[in-house]
Amino acid sequence: MAERTPSSRKDLGTSDDELRRLHDEITKRGKVAPLYVVLGDDDFRRERVARNIAAWIVPKEQRELNLTVLDGAQLAPAEIAAHLESGTLNFLSAARRVVLVQRFALFSYKADAANPLLERLAGLPTDLTVVLEIPGMPDRRTRAYKLLAEHGVVLTFPQLTDQTRLRAFVVRQMRAARVSATEEALELLLHLCGANTRQLALEIQKLAAYVGPRGKVTEEAVRAVVSPSREAVVFELTDAIGKGDAPAALSALRNLLAQGHAPMVLLALLSNRVRLWLQARALVDRGLLPEELLRAGTYFRFRDLWASAASDELRQALPADKSSNLLAQHPYVAFTVLNDVRTMSQGAIAWGLARCLETDEALKTTTGLSDEAHLELLAVDLCRLAGSLLGG
Repeated sequence: MAERTPSSRKDLGTSDDELRRLHDEITKRGKVAPLYVVLGDDDFRRERVARNIAAWIVPKEQRELNLTVLDGAQLAPAEIAAHLESGTLNFLSAARRVVLVQRFALFSYKADAANPLLERLAGLPTDLTVVLEIPGMPDRRTRAYKLLAEHGVVLTFPQLTDQTRLRAFVVRQMRAARVSATEEALELLLHLCGANTRQLALEIQKLAAYVGPRGKVTEEAVRAVVSPSREAVVFELTDAIGKGDAPAALSALRNLLAQGHAPMVLLALLSNRVRLWLQARALVDRGLLPEELLRAGTYFRFRDLWASAASDELRQALPADKSSNLLAQHPYVAFTVLNDVRTMSQGAIAWGLARCLETDEALKTTTGLSDEAHLELLAVDLCRLAGSLLGG
């Protein structure tokens, strides 16, 4: 059975092995707990696992009569407790009754409001199982969490931010969809979708339909099918600037503005990219990065070397803010930043940073130009910088 009280290692969430063991215990050994609590920030995995647990317990032919689904977003704790007590649930002499409560923000309620349900969950009848699907990652020190963990099985699904686990998620989804992918296609898919598991799963289904059963997903297929996330469009902007491609940069910038992103937010993104350039140039000039890393050539070779690229001493010397720390960036971002600065001098990058400050001042004052025009001028100037059209 899955651990009733997740350990500190559980910061990574419930593993696939634990889910397989839970599946076997329910379906093969008939070992069913009275309460399952499925919580976390990853909406897709949390919702899917909660539905799966209910389906594992109640055979398909019995679900219409023996499984009741409640919308927790529309019900208060006392109302759910009343449903569990009442005879209105659609059970007809079932050997095992299951109630699935979806999207139930239990931990947003104060103790007085939550107590009626918590007390009911602590004493469920032997023929009833409740599956609670709860958005968010609550404080495990609260009385409510401790009570749920004491009387049921808790499964956690935080957002997947670790690239290794994200890649494993994508590979599993592709295997289930009966397709495979090249390394380049996997990297591009993760880049376009980020850590959004729901979008990743949806795009994989689209790719599976595109390449057909047992097909191979290529980089070209991903570019043809996958809808980029906001983060990917932001990267498209910074990537175009790094390549000195003004038309592509302006197109990406206008796309973001059309989506409603505030000019000051986009300026902050551009300014941060220039700061990363300045940091990368300094690290290269001072010989603080391994030569093997700088000569990696391909991204895949670079990625393998990046984790051990710097000493602890160097890491401690860089900014604590991860967004401004080159070593804290995703390997692909670091790879592009270091490629960008190969033809840039520190003086030219400093000029680019000064242009960002000028644009910041212009956005905060009244000028004859629109905010959009100021950003476009800055984007063009940064493209000129990256294109080595500025002197050092």
